[in-house]
Amino acid sequence: MFRKNEEKYGVVSSYNQDLAGYTTQLDKSDLESYKKHEEQALQVAEEIEKNLAVLDRNNKLENDDDEEEAFSAVVRPRSNMNTNAVSDLPATVG
Repeated sequence: MFRKNEEKYGVVSSYNQDLAGYTTQLDKSDLESYKKHEEQALQVAEEIEKNLAVLDRNNKLENDDDEEEAFSAVVRPRSNMNTNAVSDLPATVG
């Protein structure tokens, strides 16, 4: 894709395959420190995954068929819904 954009449009991508510049690079030269931080990250991830509220939410999202409703639909209370919206429009003179 990048090659086609370069050939067709003259656009040169700055994308770097190792994601340098996009994420925080880990210093693996200090192996002891790296292992310690990796263990801490695994513990935090385990705590999050064991949290029942998170587990329930994730299960609901995975099994819910309607992402539109879950993430982007505007939900309005039924009591405020006007079933005859046309009557709210001003009368036209004509």
